[in-house]
Amino acid sequence: MLSMLISKMFEPEPEPISNADQAQQAIIAATSAGHLNQISSQALLANLNANTVPSTIGTQVQLLETTTPLVLCIVVDSTGSLAGFEDIIVKALNNTVGDFKLMRNKTGQEMYLCIIEFSNRGTGQYMRVIQDFIHVQDYCELTINDYQTAGRTPLNDATIDGITRTMAFGASTFAYGATGVQEVTIIITDGDDNDSQRTPADVAHFLVELNTKPNFVAAFVGVGNFPWMAVAKSMGFLDGNIVTVDKTATGIAKALKLYSSSVSSRSAASQAGKPVSSSGFFVNTP
Repeated sequence: MLSMLISKMFEPEPEPISNADQAQQAIIAATSAGHLNQISSQALLANLNANTVPSTIGTQVQLLETTTPLVLCIVVDSTGSLAGFEDIIVKALNNTVGDFKLMRNKTGQEMYLCIIEFSNRGTGQYMRVIQDFIHVQDYCELTINDYQTAGRTPLNDATIDGITRTMAFGASTFAYGATGVQEVTIIITDGDDNDSQRTPADVAHFLVELNTKPNFVAAFVGVGNFPWMAVAKSMGFLDGNIVTVDKTATGIAKALKLYSSSVSSRSAASQAGKPVSSSGFFVNTP
């Protein structure tokens, strides 16, 4: 007996599971639970990479408080065409987080939030995580140092990767008791794609099955004078999930205020036991 105890004392500790492995296992488990179908699951698993695996998947998800969290991701353009708008965007993002904190305090709705900026600056890394998924109440205000503009627009790649990251984190909550997680990813851009490996048709194909899932939302905000409705629809975004705003401080602030109010409306409907849908996300237009 003593020799067995001594032997166990010197056994090597099991290697911790990687975030990528956790994401993979979470998606498979969420599929088994009926949260994802096989086609969506396969698309997400095929797209797990350095841009799409949440760094907090093994820590934040352990802090799950309820069975029906909201998993929210803001994927915001940071290309050179937004130079001069840095302060405006940072302020609007901070105001949105403030809205979510007030919402949580008022309704008790649990929310995880991630903010990612995207642009290709020739470094091989076109997505940069400003803050990975964390409870909104633990969020610290962003500063101008967190959001810099430069580079080209990999809109299609950023859309697929941002949604994959959201879904991977949402799937991981099932291992800790979630039963009704909702995932909402919003893409905000002022420029059409000019730097992706993937096409609008690839994005649309990626979204086909996910868009059939009531608890899933992919939303799109086009900033400035451009045929954004046609662009977003070619990418597979659904009716009621697309808005356009002026490229002004007021327009950008309105877009993010609309996002937070739409999340609040969706949460209220869900808490009241009303059905939700993958379309018709925005409660009104700015």
